[in-house]
Amino acid sequence: MERTSFERAERADPVNVVLHFSVQSLANALDFFYEGEKSFHPDGSLTITFKIGSMEDAKWLIPALLSFGDRVEVVEPPAIRQELKTTIENMLRRYL
Repeated sequence: MERTSFERAERADPVNVVLHFSVQSLANALDFFYEGEKSFHPDGSLTITFKIGSMEDAKWLIPALLSFGDRVEVVEPPAIRQELKTTIENMLRRYL
């Protein structure tokens, strides 16, 4: 069985997660990721940075990010960005 990008990238060191939210998702992002470090941008968008224990700990993050639709971008780490992309591609195949 092929390993997922989460499993390939799993490590003992904490993983830095950086998410960029559009102005339309600002309130929901602040509610959901209230403990993260917040950087507000002049255009009204928001970047939230937080750490997770490992890539294994990030599995909850994909469904949460999908709930934001196109109003969030995973800036870091590449493994979460790729996992989200793979999930979206799988969804597209199902509906196209």
